[in-house]
Amino acid sequence: MTEKARHKTLETSEVRTSLGARSARGGLVTVVAQGYSLLLKLAIGAVLGRLLAPEDFGLLAVGMLVSDAAIILRDFGLSTSIIQREGLSNEELDRLFVWSALLSLLTGGAIALSGEPLSRFFGEPRLVILTPWLGVTMFVAGLGIVPLNLLKRQLKLDVVGANTVISATIGAVFAIALAYAGWGVKALIAQALVGTSVSTIIAWWNAGWHPTGLGRKAQMKSIFTQSAGAGGAHLLSYASRNFDNVIVGKLVGMGPLGHYTRAYQFTLVPPQLVQAVSAVAVPALARLQGEPARFREAFMAMHRAVMFVTLPPLVAMVALGPEITLTLLGPNWGEAGELLRVLGLGALVLSTGTATGWTSTALGQTGRQFISNLVCTTLMFMSYLIGSRWGAMGVAWGGLAGAIAARAFALPYSLAKSPIRPSDVASTISRSLVSSTAGGLAGFGAAFAMSGQEPVIRLTGGCLAFAAAWAAVWFASPSGREEVFGLFALLKQVRAGKGAA
Repeated sequence: MTEKARHKTLETSEVRTSLGARSARGGLVTVVAQGYSLLLKLAIGAVLGRLLAPEDFGLLAVGMLVSDAAIILRDFGLSTSIIQREGLSNEELDRLFVWSALLSLLTGGAIALSGEPLSRFFGEPRLVILTPWLGVTMFVAGLGIVPLNLLKRQLKLDVVGANTVISATIGAVFAIALAYAGWGVKALIAQALVGTSVSTIIAWWNAGWHPTGLGRKAQMKSIFTQSAGAGGAHLLSYASRNFDNVIVGKLVGMGPLGHYTRAYQFTLVPPQLVQAVSAVAVPALARLQGEPARFREAFMAMHRAVMFVTLPPLVAMVALGPEITLTLLGPNWGEAGELLRVLGLGALVLSTGTATGWTSTALGQTGRQFISNLVCTTLMFMSYLIGSRWGAMGVAWGGLAGAIAARAFALPYSLAKSPIRPSDVASTISRSLVSSTAGGLAGFGAAFAMSGQEPVIRLTGGCLAFAAAWAAVWFASPSGREEVFGLFALLKQVRAGKGAA
C-alpha cells in the first residue's frame, strides 16, 4: 500500500463534507445489522436455554467478568482516540497497533492464568478449563482493534454491519452444534472464539491499512493521556455494571447467577441497538466539535430516534417479564422473569447514559467522563451491597436505587460543558416514555387477565395490548405523527442514496 493510500485511510475531510448522507445510511445499515444480531442472539438463547442448565450460563458469566474487564484494560481508550482524534498520522497509528497487540497478549495471558484463583473464590473448579480459551479469544479480538475502528472513523458502517452479521451467524452455528453434541458451557466459549476470529479477519480484509513499522517516531503523549481518561471511565462503568454479578455468584450461587444474567441479557437488547447508533453518532458528533448549533441539532435528532427504539421494549420487559422468559427460554426460567421486571426498570433509568456518553466521547472530555463514572460506580457499589442481604432480587432492587442516584448526578455534571442541556435530553425522552408507559399498563393488564393460559398466549395478548395502547397515545399527538413520518422520510432518503450534507 502506498503512503498516499495510507494517508487517505486516516483523512476525514471527505467524511465531514458528506456527514448527513454517511450518518443516515450508516445508521440504517448498522441498526439493521445489530438488529439481526440481537434477534439471532435471542433465537440462540431460546435454543441453548433448553439445552443447557442455568449453572452453565452462570459459569460463563463468571468467566466473562474477568474477560470483559480485560477487554477494557487491553483497549484502554485507544479505540476512542482512533475514532475521535483529528489529524491522526500513520506513525501514530502504527504505534497504536503495536500497543494494542502487546496489551492483547498480556491481558489474554492473564485471563488464561486466572482460572485457579477464580475457582477458589467462587468454589467452582470447572472455571480452570474455561479461562484459557477465553484468553485466546481476548488476544484474537485485540488484533482487530485498529482495523475495525478505522472503518468506524470513516463511517464505513456497511462493512461494519456485514461483519457483525457474518461473525454472529457463524458463531451461533458452532454454539448450537456443540451444545447438541453435549459440550455444555464449552459450546458458549466456542461461540465467542469463532465469532471473534471471523470478525477480526473481516476487519483486516476491508480496512485498507496495514502497519509498516513500530511507529518509533510518533509523539504519543497527548494520545495516551486522552486514551487513559477514556479507558479509566470505561473501566469504572464496567465495574458498576458487573459488581452485581460478583455478589450474586459469590453469595448466592451459580444457578441464581444464571437466572440473573439471562434476565440481564434481555435488558441489554435495546441498549445494544443504541450501541449501533453510537457507531454513527460519536464519529459524526466528533466532526462537529467546533459547531455547537449543528452539534446540538444532530444530537437531538439522533437521541430522539434512539429513545423511540429503546424505551418501548424496556417497558414491555417490565410489564411482561415472566411471560418473556418462560416463552423464550423454557419452563425452568420463571425466576429470571421476575428479575427481568426489576432489571428492566433499572435499564430504563440508565438509558439516559447514552446522552452523557456521546457528548463526553465526541468532545474529548475524558477527564470529566472519568469523574462522573467514578461517582456513579461508587453509588452502584453501595446499592448492590445493601441489596445483597435479600439475595439476587435484593441486588436487582439495590441496582435500581443506585441507578436513580447515579443518573441524578451524572446528567447535569457530564453535560455542563457541552452544547446539550438536561432539558434537551428530557425533551427527546418524554413522548416515548409516556407512550411506552401506557403500553406497559395495557400489556400487564392483558397478561394478568389471561393468568390461567400458557405463557406464549399471555405474551402474545400482552404484546398486542401494549402495541395498541402505545400507538393510540403516540399518534394522538400531531407532533408524534410528524416525528414518525420524518423517520420514514429519512429512510426513503437513505434508500435513494441521498442525505443532507
